[in-house]
Amino acid sequence: MQKGAGCLPYLKALFQQLGYKTQVTQKSGDFGADLVMKGKDKIVIQAKRYGVKNRVNLSAVQEVYGAKAYYKANQAWVVTNSYFTKQAKELAAACDVTLVDRADLQKFINEVNPVFKAREIFENITPEPRKCPKCGQELVVRDGNGTRFFGCSSFPSCRHTEKINKEISKSRPSLK
Repeated sequence: MQKGAGCLPYLKALFQQLGYKTQVTQKSGDFGADLVMKGKDKIVIQAKRYGVKNRVNLSAVQEVYGAKAYYKANQAWVVTNSYFTKQAKELAAACDVTLVDRADLQKFINEVNPVFKAREIFENITPEPRKCPKCGQELVVRDGNGTRFFGCSSFPSCRHTEKINKEISKSRPSLK
């Protein structure tokens, strides 16, 4: 799980399969949350992608604990493809932060979506609507060369395109 294009679209798609409305936060100034999920509860998630030998330390717990207050969430989780330090586990227990490590994440993915691979989930989700930054018209999902992407609905007069998993910062609605 890396912050950014690598894991966040996958986590977003995974939690959408669970019935959550998920929102990827902006890259900087995210107040400690990479994802904000709304469903029965509001959950903030800090996602960390590390090598298996590099453990997630307590700063991730501190960040998501702050995000829980900022986003007025009911729960705070740190999700990683690695493991946690002893200090991170201690602080998480004291702050009521849920830690999801490599083994937990594998079990979770298998329970939630045993038949689908990450790419299949990503290819079958409907992306949130976007506006063209050049002309202001709606962006529509297009298929080309075996990949999906956003293209301006006013094509051919506007030829703007974007990756579907591009993170948006300014046009994202507030979740407060």
